[in-house]
Amino acid sequence: MRSGKLWVTKGQAVLLDFFQGNSLSKIDEKLRCSFPKEFRRRLAPKHENQVTVTIGHKGNLVLYPTRLWEEASRKMLRRAKTPELLEQAEKAIMMAHDSVLDAQNRISLTRELMEWAG
Repeated sequence: MRSGKLWVTKGQAVLLDFFQGNSLSKIDEKLRCSFPKEFRRRLAPKHENQVTVTIGHKGNLVLYPTRLWEEASRKMLRRAKTPELLEQAEKAIMMAHDSVLDAQNRISLTRELMEWAG
């Protein structure tokens, strides 16, 4: 199972890969974005509506089902063969943010994640 990517640009988020397809979602003033219905169906039964959002490459944000995040973060550290890659992995782990879909099916982001995404 692969992770999904949450791309954030100009106050909108696009989820890709893990959820097979993409969807554009606005980010509100409280740094929440809606989680598309077609993705909720795949996430909810297996992952109890829990996701982890962290930084990716080139200002992207990456979304993982929380149950898979621990394994993914260990893989990042194992695969980091240079000091630069190790630093990137450590930063992704440090900036990771767990979120649970709220009653309106939104996930939360942190100000630091939004700053990373520009």
